[in-house]
Amino acid sequence: MYLMKLPDQVTGIMAQLMEDPTHELADITKLLITKDDPDIVAMWVALESRRFHADDLWVWGFLSDAEKARTLPPYHYKNKADRTELSDKIGKHAKALTRLLKVNNLDVNIIFGLDQIFNGFHLYEDFGGSNRTRIDDADTDKLKFTDLVATVAERATTTIETEPQQGKIGRNARAVRFIRTMGERNYFLYKTALNKIVATATNALFETSYNESAISEILSYFHPPSES
Repeated sequence: MYLMKLPDQVTGIMAQLMEDPTHELADITKLLITKDDPDIVAMWVALESRRFHADDLWVWGFLSDAEKARTLPPYHYKNKADRTELSDKIGKHAKALTRLLKVNNLDVNIIFGLDQIFNGFHLYEDFGGSNRTRIDDADTDKLKFTDLVATVAERATTTIETEPQQGKIGRNARAVRFIRTMGERNYFLYKTALNKIVATATNALFETSYNESAISEILSYFHPPSES
C-alpha cells in the first residue's frame, strides 16, 4: 500500500497557488504537485530529504527553477550553426543601425531623473534649452543610444554563444534542454543530478517516459554522479 504523502510545505504552496491562478508559477504547480501520482509524491519527499537545514524556500526554489528550465529563450533550441547565424545577424544589424544614426546626426542621449521636471527615462534632445541647462547643471548622466545598442548587441551575442547547454538538438528538444538544465541545477546544489527526480519532473511536464538510465545518458556530457 502506498503510504507516502506530500510534505506539508508542498501542500501549503499548492493551496496558495490554487487561490492565485495569475501567479507565474500557477501553471507549473498544477503539473508538478499532485497527491494522486506516486512518482510526484516520491519526488517531493526525496527533495525534502535533501533540503538544507533551515531552508524554508526549497519548494519555491524547485518550482521556480523548473519553470525557467521549461521556458528557455528560443535560441536555446537552435543548433550551433543557427546560433552563430543569429549572433552574426544581431551584430550586423546593430552596427548598421548605429552607423546610420551617427552619420545622419540622429543619435540621442538617454537620461534618467526623479524630479519635478522629468521622471523616468527621457531623451535629452527632446527638452528645451532651459530644461537642458538645468539637466546639465545637475550633472545628470547621459547615455548615447548607439552605445546602448552596441552594449546590448555584444551582450546578446555573448549570451547566445555561452549560455545554452552542450549537446545536439533533436527529438524532444525542449524536454532534453529541461533535463540538462535541472540536472546541472541539482548537481550544483546537491553534488548529484538526482536522475529519478529529473525524470519524474520531465515526464510530468512534457508527457515523456524517461527513466533514470535515459536521464543518466542525456547528462553524460558533464558526468554527474550516477546515484539518484
